[in-house]
Amino acid sequence: MKRLEFIMDESIAEDFFSHCEELGVGSSYTRIDNVTGKGRLNPRMGDSVWPQLNTWIMIICPDSEVEVFRKIVDEIRLDFPSEGLFFCCTDCELF
Repeated sequence: MKRLEFIMDESIAEDFFSHCEELGVGSSYTRIDNVTGKGRLNPRMGDSVWPQLNTWIMIICPDSEVEVFRKIVDEIRLDFPSEGLFFCCTDCELF
């Protein structure tokens, strides 16, 4: 099993879920909206200076689905090159 974490500009979250639905992955997830922080691009602080916010998504999936999520991330990055999208994958053991 793998634990996938995605942090993305809120404006692209629905595109992410549309891709997931189209490819039959990511139906179970944890999502937290209104996430603040700074990555490679401009800060996302939800204030008058940096008004944008992020969304954080965690998905536990079989190893076989990781490449599907990689493809989704690559497609979104091509479609929205100026929006931030972070993706990481770690091993996960469920109890």
